[in-house]
Amino acid sequence: MAFYLPGKVPSYLIRLSHNYATDSSNAQLKSVLDSARVFVAEGVDYDNYNGGMDGHGVILFLPLEILGPITPQDQKRLVDRLSTDLRAVAGNAPGEFLSYIQFELNDDNDESFKKSFPISRRPQLAPDSLNIWKPDMIRVFVTHRDQYKATARELADALEPFGFTCFVAHDTITPMAEWRLEIMKGLQTMDILLVFLTDDFHDSIWTDQEVGFALGDAKPVIPVKLGTKDPQGFISHLQALNGAIDDPKGTAELLVPVLADATKSKDRIQTAVVRAFTESPDWGETTKRFNRMKKLIEVLTDKELQMIVDAYAKNDQLHGASYLNNNHARLKNFLANTTGKTFRIEGNKVVSEKNEEKIPF
Repeated sequence: MAFYLPGKVPSYLIRLSHNYATDSSNAQLKSVLDSARVFVAEGVDYDNYNGGMDGHGVILFLPLEILGPITPQDQKRLVDRLSTDLRAVAGNAPGEFLSYIQFELNDDNDESFKKSFPISRRPQLAPDSLNIWKPDMIRVFVTHRDQYKATARELADALEPFGFTCFVAHDTITPMAEWRLEIMKGLQTMDILLVFLTDDFHDSIWTDQEVGFALGDAKPVIPVKLGTKDPQGFISHLQALNGAIDDPKGTAELLVPVLADATKSKDRIQTAVVRAFTESPDWGETTKRFNRMKKLIEVLTDKELQMIVDAYAKNDQLHGASYLNNNHARLKNFLANTTGKTFRIEGNKVVSEKNEEKIPF
């Protein structure tokens, strides 16, 4: 018997992958779909409803680096969400329904795995396994002309404390085949493309191709105007952020809210700013990172509060910083304002005055 739904499942999953790309809270589901091989078990279920309906099972085979970190509880949550969404996009196919979805580890000895195929025909890459990105950060591919590489790197370095890991691409790579491979890996695993828009940007086939790749993959594209020319071609409709080529740090601060909005990643950025503060390497950086955190954050999560408390006890560049604990009581006031709780500082300990307990509460 010829069925309709099994042949449509891969295209439905590709569509969901693009949907999930617009919301950072769905990043794990997108990672699953982008790395999966799919096998549809036809006619494995039957329901007498409405004259009889055949049910199909969907098996997603995943590499160990993707499936391994997923806990059983997370797997149930992901499968439930994916089942709901897949059935929604599949709609009502006469006489057919999707019975179940399950995750399995890639297994060359499994007959179903042998018949499976990638949802996406691209190489299956786990972003955090690549040395071009720092883990647990928002991945930004910076496309630019080669002569501005040093300035692009300064901009990238200025974005890192806000939770962005940046790949600064080459422009002149023709003799360097290994760089082409690295650039493709960066394009395939980026969260967002940042266009370093100088007046000669569109003179390069490489930069235009990188923009085209991002658009074809439905990735956000943010142009930063650093010369006199506006975006051209397929990005001519985009409003460019006006930056200053001689002030990459200032440009980075202007970019943060734009990147956060485009990637739906405000929560991730907030946590990254807290993490940067907790890892301060010296008292000067403590002052800068505290002020950045205070400017950005209105409400701390319990997890972020605990990060600060733990780091304050261990990092002498925090508990030894007079800027945090002089007569202005900056840290204590910041914690109170962002949590609604009351605190005091005892040496290298942050103490909650509500229950007279040292945190954790």
